Amino acid sequence: MTRADLPFARVILEDFEFISVPGERPDVVCGVFHNLDTGQTARLTRDQLTNQPPYDIGPDTLVVSFVANAEMACHLALGWPIPKNILDLSPEFKCHVNGKGISRKNQGLIGALQYFGLSAIAPKRKDAMRERIMKGWPFTAEELKQILDYCAEDVEMLRQLCSSCSLTSIFRLLYTTAKASLPSRVPNTSACRSTWKYFPSLPTKSVGVKCGTAWYR
Repeated sequence: MTRADLPFARVILEDFEFISVPGERPDVVCGVFHNLDTGQTARLTRDQLTNQPPYDIGPDTLVVSFVANAEMACHLALGWPIPKNILDLSPEFKCHVNGKGISRKNQGLIGALQYFGLSAIAPKRKDAMRERIMKGWPFTAEELKQILDYCAEDVEMLRQLCSSCSLTSIFRLLYTTAKASLPSRVPNTSACRSTWKYFPSLPTKSVGVKCGTAWYR
C-alpha cells in the first residue's frame, strides 16, 4: 500500500506514551505525530500538548495507529476530539496472520515488523522504556528525551508497517465508514458501492474475493 492508495487529504501517524491507571483515563506523558505527506514530525511532551491535536483533525484526515483504542483514550484524556477516520494496523495485522500459527505474543508492533522482515527496535529496549514510564512522574529532562525518542521509534515502525498493508485494509476502513453513515435498514451493499469510487483501477471481482465477499457493481 502506498500513499497514493489512501484517498485522504492528509495522513497522520500517531503514537502516545502514557501511564496506565486502573479504572482511569491514561496519564499522557508525550505524543509523536508524523505527517506522511510533508514528512514533518511533531514531538511533544505533556506540557506542550494543548487542548487540540497538532494537526487538522477534519473529515479529510486519516489517523493511523497500532492499537487505536489506547491512542483514542489519550485523545479523551487530553480533551481532544476522536478522528472520523482511523486505521488501526493492529487488528489488520491480526486479520492478515489469522490461521497462520503466529502466537499472540508475536502479534504486537515489533512482531508485525519482524513478520514482514522490517527493522524493529529490540524488545528488551521496549520493555525497559515501558517499565520506566509506568513508574510515573517525575521524569528528568534526559528521561523525557529518551521517552520521546522511544515514542518516535514506534512511529517510524508504524510508517514501515503501513507500507506493508494491503488495499483490503483501506477497503475495510472505507466500507465501515460508509456503512456507519447509512440508516440502519439500508442494505450493506449500499455501503460497499459507495466505496468503489476509491478503487477505479482495481478489478471489482478481485476486491470482493479478497474481502471474503461476492460484491459486484
